[in-house]
Amino acid sequence: MSFPLEVYPLSKGNFLQRVFKINPKDNAFVELNNTLAKSKSIKSVNPSAIEGLNEKYKIDFNRLFQDRLQASYKAYILYCFTDRKFSQEEADAIFHLKKLFSISDTKHNKIYEDAGTEVYKQCLSEVLAESNMSPFDEEIKYLNKIRDDLQIPDKAVREVTKSLIEEIIDKIIKKNWISPKEDGQLQEVTKKLAVDIMEDDLVKAKLDRCRLFYNIAYGKVPTVHTDINLQNDEVCYFKTNADWYEPRRVINRVQYGGPSLKIKIAKGFYWNFRDYQVNLMTKDIVQKVDTGKLYLTDKRLIFSGNMDNRNIRISNIIDVVPSNDCVQIVKDSGKSPIIAFSNNLDVFVALLARAIQDQY
Repeated sequence: MSFPLEVYPLSKGNFLQRVFKINPKDNAFVELNNTLAKSKSIKSVNPSAIEGLNEKYKIDFNRLFQDRLQASYKAYILYCFTDRKFSQEEADAIFHLKKLFSISDTKHNKIYEDAGTEVYKQCLSEVLAESNMSPFDEEIKYLNKIRDDLQIPDKAVREVTKSLIEEIIDKIIKKNWISPKEDGQLQEVTKKLAVDIMEDDLVKAKLDRCRLFYNIAYGKVPTVHTDINLQNDEVCYFKTNADWYEPRRVINRVQYGGPSLKIKIAKGFYWNFRDYQVNLMTKDIVQKVDTGKLYLTDKRLIFSGNMDNRNIRISNIIDVVPSNDCVQIVKDSGKSPIIAFSNNLDVFVALLARAIQDQY
């Protein structure tokens, strides 16, 4: 087998190298590369080629270029794995290249395992993409054959498989929802690939939130029990402790103006007359007015406060403005309150959006 390499021109070297006719040492590696690229078979390139380069460039070739030789060695192994098979001819060529490059047995094992693992990862990625995580018994057989043919260690297979499943789960979490169909496919894939990541408590919690957001947007909205009186056909979606804020206009300062007149009454005494014009300088502030329990139903936003109770009908809400720890409820008339709480604010906003959508 030939080595799939590109032929490169030799470097002319820098000014001093050209003046003193010194061959740039990097050219030694370029010459070997070109020899391998032009050869019909790797086995036709003998160790004498390395010896000739050592003498020509006054170097220890295999020591000087060991990193680059190992990279080329791995590249050739990956090339042999292109068809997902490993023939005796390829094995003989690799053994010859190992000897030519002075690759130790330990280093060969590491390079071979890394190359095989890369190929397995690529195959598994293609299988997961092509099958769209659908049941794939034939694909499992295909992957097992590659694992056996390339002699990939079980540990490497487990690590690669787990990392790819984690990438799929990360994409789901970033999307923030998972459909029942995707959920079922993910469960089946992890089971068939023997990945236990679904047992991780943190992963479970994140996927549960994705299931919740899917149901809020497209499915049946989950309900919660509440101890307040609701209408006969009313259900509660959400409840939490919260603070109720409202916009207030307050006087910032008083500005006086107008003409003035000073009249002398007696020696050293004067009387000031002034036509006072008073301008009140005001500003809008947000002021906390109550603390209590917030309930979201399919019909109303209910606030049971320590001082008072408040209700906003869903049909009267024209906009929702969320931030990190609060949400402003913009109504079609009257004051638009700001409700502050940090626990599951994103869930509340999604539920409120669904309630508003269901009004139309």
